[in-house]
Amino acid sequence: MKRLAWLLPLLILIAATSCNQKQEETLEQYEWLLGRWIATPEPGGQELNEKWYKESDVKYFGETWVLHENGDTAFSEKLWLELSNDTLYYIAQVSETYIAKFATTELQDGFFEVEFPENDFPSVIRYEKVADDTFIATLSGIDSQGEKKERMLEFVKR
Repeated sequence: MKRLAWLLPLLILIAATSCNQKQEETLEQYEWLLGRWIATPEPGGQELNEKWYKESDVKYFGETWVLHENGDTAFSEKLWLELSNDTLYYIAQVSETYIAKFATTELQDGFFEVEFPENDFPSVIRYEKVADDTFIATLSGIDSQGEKKERMLEFVKR
């Protein structure tokens, strides 16, 4: 019994050390988002493009844009997907002076939902991977007339 007495403190030390080691959080489960995506336009609508790059294990950079038929940019914004303090943030720089920072409300493999209640539309954004080459983005919130609005976009990888 005395021979094994040294084993108990060693096991306690190993257990305490492993409990204090925090697993490094990464965006690895969202690597499916990387690359260029195109949303199928509604009849008479314009094509919406989105492209995501990996900046680091905890930060992706994205761009979204719509082009007029003549090739001029009709709309564009910069995007970031960032993991900080165990929270996923979706950050949209709509203009030089306005940045909307959406925080996670739900996270699953192949799905995330973020919310920024202070933003009128969208105040909630959901991304859901439905196939290796397809995801659905759902935007919801209050429109400029004060009515609830929801828009679903199907993106296909290019």
